[in-house]
Parts: sequence; structure tokens; C-alpha cells
Amino acid sequence: MDQNHDYNSLKPKRKNSSFGIGLLSMMVCLSAQLAMANPETNLTAIETANAVQSTVTGTVTDADGAPLPGANVLVKGTTTGTQTDFDGNYSIEADSDATLVFSYIGFASQEVSVDGQSTISLSLAEDASQLDEVVVLGYSTQTRGD
Repeated sequence: MDQNHDYNSLKPKRKNSSFGIGLLSMMVCLSAQLAMANPETNLTAIETANAVQSTVTGTVTDADGAPLPGANVLVKGTTTGTQTDFDGNYSIEADSDATLVFSYIGFASQEVSVDGQSTISLSLAEDASQLDEVVVLGYSTQTRGD
């Protein structure tokens, strides 16, 4: 097989490819300028939110001050969430204007606005009506061995 022939087949065929890219770039820029100059074009400005994302920490307890391990902490309207640790402590990233939703089985959920705070600790009130969602089933057989 001719190595020279194989090498030549790998070379780019066009020598003016940079001219084509330059022409395409110029057309994109001109079309953007035409759209801006046309008074009938409805271009809305995108406003950036003043919200700054920061870390919010705190502790979730019951009415007696005992920590609630495994309590849910969610940023309302998002899929961002976390759970409290064994001591009821949590840490979550949230916007300064976000709302946090705290929930735990057997307790009433609470919503708290962040309002730029970096620490939010709260106590959840017991709610017996929430216990309807818990069903415990247990089946066991045991034989006594002599």
C-alpha cells in the first residue's frame, strides 16, 4: 500500500475553511444587531435576583428541647433538602430570600423564611393527627426449645 497516498487522504481538502468560519461569525453578529435595531422585536431584559445563596445552619428540637434526629429540612419550591444529624443539627445551602420547610413524623410542619439569616433553630410542636401515616406490622413465631 502506498503510504504517500494514505497520508494525502487524511489532509483537509479545503484550504479556505477559516474564511468560512469568519463569514459565519460575521453573519451571526449582523443578525443579532438587526434584531436589536428592529423596533418590533420584543426583547425583555432578564433581571438577576438579589438573592445570594449561603449556608444556613441550626438545630431542630421538640417542645421539651430534645433534638430531633432525622428531621427533614427542605428549601420550598426546590428539590434541595437535608436531614438533621443525631444531635438535631443541620446545614443547607439556600438563597437569602428562600423559605425552609421543617418536618418530622408526629410533628406539625413549619415554614420559616430565611431573610438573610445564617442560623435558624426551631422547636417543632407535636401533632397527633400526623401519626395516622405510620403503620407498624409485626409477625413472629417462636418455639421453645428444651
